[in-house]
Amino acid sequence: MTAQEVCDIWENAIRRRLPDARVRRLPMSDGGEGLTAFFLRQKNGSAQFVDVPDPFGTPVRACYAMLPDHTAAIEAAACVGLPLVEGRKNPLRATTRGLGMMLLDAASRGAKRIVLGLGGSCTNDCGIGMAESLGFRFYDADHGPLEALPSNMRRVACVEPPVRNPLEAITVCAACDVDNPLLGENGATYTFAPQKGADARMLPELERGMQNMARVIERDLKKRVSQTPGAGAAGGLGAAVPAFLGGSLTSGIDLLLDEADFDRLLEETDVVWTGEGCIDAQSARGKVPVGIARRCKKRNIPCIALCGSAAQDISSVYGEGITAVLTALARPGDMSLVKETCRDDMDALADALMRLMLC
Repeated sequence: MTAQEVCDIWENAIRRRLPDARVRRLPMSDGGEGLTAFFLRQKNGSAQFVDVPDPFGTPVRACYAMLPDHTAAIEAAACVGLPLVEGRKNPLRATTRGLGMMLLDAASRGAKRIVLGLGGSCTNDCGIGMAESLGFRFYDADHGPLEALPSNMRRVACVEPPVRNPLEAITVCAACDVDNPLLGENGATYTFAPQKGADARMLPELERGMQNMARVIERDLKKRVSQTPGAGAAGGLGAAVPAFLGGSLTSGIDLLLDEADFDRLLEETDVVWTGEGCIDAQSARGKVPVGIARRCKKRNIPCIALCGSAAQDISSVYGEGITAVLTALARPGDMSLVKETCRDDMDALADALMRLMLC
């Protein structure tokens, strides 16, 4: 379900029990799916469409938002998202080339600032595909050209930037939904690559490639990215933003909450409902529910998370300000069955919460 759908379900459940309630709906994103829709809705943006290659080169029509102030809001997931590669995941071959082409399109339309949402990617290429689209070139030890594929990362001996970076005059701010570093046990590969299709054989190869890219980027581009918080987001796109785009990383949920003037909205609020598909330990590292809960905690406003499911240990989210976690499913099930009933399940959960609040 989209954030908009969930907000609609919740409001309907509230009004069935409390018709005169004042409800504010704020469909959110933490830098992944929903970022473009947020800016189109909140900032009066216009939708821009561009045909780019998906992670395996198949053409896909991607959409981003262009705002009146010449800000472009782009989701990486629009061209490298996990839903685009169902049944064909392969992080050794999937690239971010299409994202680079989206950035070029925004530049050609006069963008002066780009907000880049990093969440939801199926790639683990440290952004070299994106960089190749922007004119960066990668070479092996014999100075032979290398195609910007994640399977080639460990062979990269040097990187040459373009004579003129087409995004040089554009401010790039990446909205990041996690704070994981690029390398190590909590880094891009070992934390996120398994959900992108990496098996036990692929993981060490991908990690060696990431380690090599960190060394080459530091030497040739003078950017130290290996342990930067957030560098591991989106398969290393978090590292690519400062390395190849000269941009910065920021908390996606905080960026969007500020854009929505959320703190002002809280001034007349009695209770906040939030949620996500599955709340777990990663939620405390920058996801929507905890980002919202932290602001509610400062004002002593109850913040209740209505989620699809929950991991076994979610104690960390309670410490961040979540008042209670309620789930629509006892545990994650077969996705085809979940899709059939998720809307009714969420409606029933919201209705049960309203019954409890009104008692």
